[in-house]
Amino acid sequence: MPTDNGYLAKIALPEGLQTNYKKQIQYHSGLTVQADIVTAKMRLLERLFNNVRKQVAEN
Repeated sequence: MPTDNGYLAKIALPEGLQTNYKKQIQYHSGLTVQADIVTAKMRLLERLFNNVRKQVAEN
Protein backbone atom coordinates (compact mmCIF):
# COMPACT_ATOMS: atom_id res chain seq x y z
CA MET A 1 0.00 0.00 0.00
CA PRO A 2 1.40 3.45 -0.80
CA THR A 3 2.01 5.83 2.13
CA ASP A 4 3.53 9.29 2.49
CA ASN A 5 6.97 7.78 3.15
CA GLY A 6 6.93 4.88 0.68
CA TYR A 7 5.01 1.61 0.62
CA LEU A 8 3.72 -0.81 3.22
CA ALA A 9 4.17 -4.47 2.42
CA LYS A 10 3.47 -7.78 4.08
CA ILE A 11 6.32 -10.24 3.64
CA ALA A 12 7.22 -13.74 4.72
CA LEU A 13 10.68 -14.58 6.06
CA PRO A 14 10.93 -18.38 6.15
CA GLU A 15 14.41 -18.24 7.70
CA GLY A 16 13.51 -15.45 10.11
CA LEU A 17 15.39 -12.17 10.38
CA GLN A 18 18.86 -13.26 9.36
CA THR A 19 21.74 -11.16 8.04
CA ASN A 20 24.04 -12.06 5.14
CA TYR A 21 26.49 -13.27 7.81
CA LYS A 22 23.89 -15.70 9.24
CA LYS A 23 23.36 -13.58 12.38
CA GLN A 24 19.82 -13.62 13.76
CA ILE A 25 18.13 -10.27 14.45
CA GLN A 26 15.47 -9.98 17.15
CA TYR A 27 12.08 -8.90 15.80
CA HIS A 28 10.27 -5.99 17.38
CA SER A 29 7.24 -4.01 16.29
CA GLY A 30 7.93 -1.02 14.07
CA LEU A 31 10.99 -2.34 12.24
CA THR A 32 11.63 -0.52 8.96
CA VAL A 33 13.66 -1.65 5.97
CA GLN A 34 14.80 -0.44 2.61
CA ALA A 35 14.26 -2.70 -0.39
CA ASP A 36 14.45 -2.60 -4.16
CA ILE A 37 11.71 -4.14 -6.24
CA VAL A 38 13.04 -5.38 -9.56
CA THR A 39 10.42 -5.43 -12.29
CA ALA A 40 12.54 -5.50 -15.45
CA LYS A 41 15.04 -7.97 -16.80
CA MET A 42 18.49 -6.37 -16.84
CA ARG A 43 21.98 -7.62 -17.35
CA LEU A 44 24.28 -7.79 -14.34
CA LEU A 45 26.35 -4.87 -15.66
CA GLU A 46 23.20 -2.73 -15.96
CA ARG A 47 22.24 -3.54 -12.36
CA LEU A 48 25.72 -2.64 -11.11
CA PHE A 49 25.68 0.61 -13.05
CA ASN A 50 22.26 1.52 -11.63
CA ASN A 51 23.48 0.80 -8.08
CA VAL A 52 26.54 3.02 -8.55
CA ARG A 53 24.41 5.76 -10.08
CA LYS A 54 21.96 5.56 -7.16
CA GLN A 55 24.81 5.82 -4.60
CA VAL A 56 26.25 8.88 -6.36
CA ALA A 57 22.83 10.55 -6.45
CA GLU A 58 22.34 10.02 -2.68
CA ASN A 59 25.65 11.74 -1.87
